[in-house]
Amino acid sequence: MTGVVSAPGWARVAVTSLPSALLAVALVFVGIGEELLFRGLVQTRLDEAFGRPWRWFGADVGPGLVIGAALFGVSHLLAPANPFQWGWFLWTFAMGLVFGWLRARTGSIAAPALVHGVLDAVAAALSR
Repeated sequence: MTGVVSAPGWARVAVTSLPSALLAVALVFVGIGEELLFRGLVQTRLDEAFGRPWRWFGADVGPGLVIGAALFGVSHLLAPANPFQWGWFLWTFAMGLVFGWLRARTGSIAAPALVHGVLDAVAAALSR
C-alpha cells in the first residue's frame, strides 16, 4: 500500500508500506490519545467545575459532556488535512456525546477509547 491513509481527525498518516495490523494498532492508539485528552482531561475537569446534574440513559452527566463533545467536534473541524467539513463536525460532535456518555456511565476512559479505536480501524479498513 502506498500513499496517504485517510483516517478521522488528527490520524493523518503518510505511509509507504504499512501492514494492515500495524495500521489498526496505530489507529487504536490515536483513539486512546484523543480519549485521554477529551474525556480524561477536558470532560473530567468540566464535570468538576459544573457538576453532573442530569441523568441520561443511566449516567450522571452535565454541561461537561456537551462542551467536551463540542470541543472534540471543533478539533476535527479544524483538522489541517481537510478543514471546515461541517458534516464531519456534526459526526464527531455526535460521537463525542457517545464517547462522553460511555465515560460517564463506566467511570473510565477504557470503553470510549476501545469504541473510538474500533471505529477508526473500521473506517480505515473500509476506505482502502
